[in-house]
Order: sequence, then structure tokens, then C-alpha cells
Amino acid sequence: MLTILKEQWQLVSAFVLVVGIAAFWGLTSGEKEDDPSSLVVAPQPAADPEADPGAEMVQGPFKPAPVEKEDDTETIIARYQRAIQDDPDSEEAALNLRRIANLNYTRLQNYAEAAKIYEELIRRFPDWKGTDRTFAALASCYERRGDSANERYTYERMLKHFAEDTIEYKYAKEKLAQR
Repeated sequence: MLTILKEQWQLVSAFVLVVGIAAFWGLTSGEKEDDPSSLVVAPQPAADPEADPGAEMVQGPFKPAPVEKEDDTETIIARYQRAIQDDPDSEEAALNLRRIANLNYTRLQNYAEAAKIYEELIRRFPDWKGTDRTFAALASCYERRGDSANERYTYERMLKHFAEDTIEYKYAKEKLAQR
């Protein structure tokens, strides 16, 4: 063993140096590798409802919807309703209707009211850019309420509304085939 140390002293010195640096680094950082509190998690970007009209409804696993009191949600809904009254035919009105429906769906879990508003949105703004998600959300409301007839009817409407090469058409066709 002593002979190996004399012949390979440079290699042994480098090894000892690396082990020493690693030990020093571990002791001074104060974090354990398996300690979950030491993990760095990148923040998730907030959804931009202007760029994505359905962003309020879709919440990823790392970005839960903020919990608010029911009266806070009602206050928000009232604010959106006033904005709709100010300019009822604008694209902003369509977006605000979508927001109100999404709040009824996600926070209040009032699927009947959400369905009513989604229906109004489709009726008043059939060519709005957020209509694709509105149909799917409407079908989901009917599904949650156990109203399979209206859920099916919504998928049938999607087949008439969207072109055959769109994802919405394919989704509706697939859902109808499952029935």
C-alpha cells in the first residue's frame, strides 16, 4: 500500500482534494440533498386571460386557483356584469361573460348557472375566438349535472360549428363515439 502511495501520490492527492472540497461544500451549504425544502421550484407564469380567454378555467397542478370567500366571488362577478352593461357587444363583453361562467363553474360550482352563461356566450358571440373552449366547458357543465341529453346535444352542435380538421370537431366526434 505504501508503495502505491509513493508511486501514485499525485492521483491520491487529487482524490483527497476533491473529497475535501465536496465535504466542505456540503457542510457550509447547510442543505441536505434529500430535504424537500431545499429544492428550488421555478415559479409558474400566470395565465394571461387576454391572450387566452379560457385561462381562468384551466388551472394546472402547480397553479391552484386562489381561494376566496363566496361574497368576494360575487363581487368579482358583479364587476364583470357592470363592464358588460357598459359595452355589451364588444369582445371584452364576450371575455367577461366567459369569466363569469368560469367563476360559476370553478369557484361556486354552480354548473346550471355556468351552463346558462356559456349558452348565452355562444348565442351572442358565435364567432368569438374563445368559442372553442366555451363549447367544451358547456359540455362539461352538463356532464357534471348528469344531463347526458344536453351534453350529447352540445357535442352534436360542435360537429356543426367547427370544421372537420379542427381539434374541437375531433374531440366532439370522439366523445360522441364513447356514448
